[in-house]
Amino acid sequence: PASDGDVTVTISTEILTKANVTTAFASGDAMNVFPKTYGKIDAPNRVDNVKATLSGANWSMSPEVKISKGENAFIYAVAPYNAAYTDATAIPVDVSQQIDLLYSGSYVPVSYTTHNAKLVMKHALSLVSFNISKQGYSGAGNLSKMSISGDNVYTKGTMKVDNGKITGTSKDVFTFNVSKKISEVGWSEDLPRMWQIPFSTKINKVNIAITIDNVTYNETTGKPDFADT
Repeated sequence: PASDGDVTVTISTEILTKANVTTAFASGDAMNVFPKTYGKIDAPNRVDNVKATLSGANWSMSPEVKISKGENAFIYAVAPYNAAYTDATAIPVDVSQQIDLLYSGSYVPVSYTTHNAKLVMKHALSLVSFNISKQGYSGAGNLSKMSISGDNVYTKGTMKVDNGKITGTSKDVFTFNVSKKISEVGWSEDLPRMWQIPFSTKINKVNIAITIDNVTYNETTGKPDFADT
């Protein structure tokens, strides 16, 4: 129970970045925070349904997380905020939403004397980019759709916030709509790209389907390894 001697837990963040992805939070961004009673992802929350919102350079949490002398809390987080994210062991992942999902990884402990949790956020999904050249193709070259499918390519799943591991639950093919004209030598910037649940082509091949001028071309390949893209 809270008392007059309690302190309020605060958080700060850093993002481990990849190219062409979220590199910093902006004022107004929000995330789900899971303040656990001990250092396990399936431990009970000290406070349920905590939403952290960034205002300027500071995060504020609602409801607040308070701890008394001799107490600790163990902080996990996932961004962007979604009210449906209530179970830190099973965050819903859906490629069709094309969201740059971030997770905190291992817990950050806080105490009465050290009550700011520095969260280092990591990217849960891979960003797959495509580069296409005409190579003598005589059509208009209007790229309109892209998709990836395969035995180990999942489009839905659940993620554990403590390690970012995603357990696939659906392989329904997601088709990404794009409007871009292909060129003779390909693109040097602004490549068409899509978020994908990480997978490996080292064991299972994947099928890449690309629609140009209303004709769909399929390519089955074992490379590149999109899990590392």
